[in-house]
Amino acid sequence: MQTEIGSDFWQLDLKNEKNIFWWEATGYFYNYYKSGRNAIKALCKCLDRSNKTILLPVYTCESVIIPFIEENWKVFFYNIRLNLQIDMDSLLKMYNEVNPDVVLFQGYFGFDTTKASIDVLKNLSDCGCILVEDITSNFLSNNMTDFADFYISSFRKYFAIPDGGILVSRKEMPKLDVEEAVERVVEDALLAYAAKQAYFEKPSAEKKSEFKKLYKVFYNDVEVNDKLYRMNLMSKEILEKIDIRKIKTKRQNNYNYLLYELQKYHDITPVLGECTSGVTPLFIPIYYNGKRERLQEYLAYNGIYCPVIWPKPSQIIVEDDLTRSLYEKMLCIPIDQRYGVDEMKEIIRVLNEFV
Repeated sequence: MQTEIGSDFWQLDLKNEKNIFWWEATGYFYNYYKSGRNAIKALCKCLDRSNKTILLPVYTCESVIIPFIEENWKVFFYNIRLNLQIDMDSLLKMYNEVNPDVVLFQGYFGFDTTKASIDVLKNLSDCGCILVEDITSNFLSNNMTDFADFYISSFRKYFAIPDGGILVSRKEMPKLDVEEAVERVVEDALLAYAAKQAYFEKPSAEKKSEFKKLYKVFYNDVEVNDKLYRMNLMSKEILEKIDIRKIKTKRQNNYNYLLYELQKYHDITPVLGECTSGVTPLFIPIYYNGKRERLQEYLAYNGIYCPVIWPKPSQIIVEDDLTRSLYEKMLCIPIDQRYGVDEMKEIIRVLNEFV
């Protein structure tokens, strides 16, 4: 069993066969960039709109918001329900109020959380609105829509990869000025991966401090978004050879094991339902009806690192209890491919101690 559960990836699970992704099929055009945030920057440059107004889900990552603001877009938000479905009344209300050029929507944690909104989204498309689907949480699931104009994704959420994001379009995109890949990203990533491997082979406080410092340097490299940058060749090779079947199977099994076990806790409510064969879950998100910080700290004290996805972006003003619950009560439990039943049992053991 792993001595710690969660936090940064470091292991490369590669296979011999080359992966074929849906965007490589005829009818799609795509470009790889340094990050998902960099891909959004490219999207902004592809969209020639004078109004430059976009609607985003109110539950989102700040890294999605900032590139639009940096490119001088006006950003507005529509509500998301506690089950992570789009609040269609809110979406239509905001659409009529601000008349946006673009509506961005997304699935959450690998699940199809847009299914109930498809007819509304298609109607917006028929009215001339450009639809962008953020598939970062869902790019290993089989539930993306087939009608969005653009798709964006980051690749670093599911496995160890130095950098990488993608912008996919149904039409040929304009040629943009793109800088060569930043080789320092790969160098710093490999140093961080090696340091974390060394820590797990022989744990110590010094080694833990060292790999945390190196990951910070690595992440800072990726976050630079002043220009458009190509994705590194090594990252493309990892994407081509990553063992997706293993990732899917492990995550599905771990998720469903925890989902069943979590039913016994009165103050813990899983946000989403059962993980079916077409879903590759990112985490198992829960709502905790108590002081989330206490639960998170107790789990971390026992070597289980559960992130808050996401901290509330500074650009969002929360005015309703539902959105407040999304940002203040949700916690994400790791269920990824590094772990199996033993680690899931350890999570339940620690939760039992806590409650």
